Amino acid sequence: MSIELWLYYSLAVLTLTASPGPSVLLCMTKAVTEGFRVSMYTALGSLTAIVSIMTLSFSGLGVVIATSEVAFNMIKWSGAIYLIYFLLIL
Repeated sequence: MSIELWLYYSLAVLTLTASPGPSVLLCMTKAVTEGFRVSMYTALGSLTAIVSIMTLSFSGLGVVIATSEVAFNMIKWSGAIYLIYFLLIL
């Protein structure tokens, strides 16, 4: 993949990330309820997740998931277990 295509892809992801949505709403809520420091950690966590998703998408994980039902189910159930685990902790 050419560097120009990668830069366009990154720009599109960052533009979509900056637009108002659940991530921005979460950061604003944390800023209002818990203060600046917590909102900064929330924003950094959100950006880390977005960059991770962008990297996985860019590296072709979407093709693997689309072609392998087993891989899709493993990722789906891993995510569900992760969410349940953290819901029980909180």
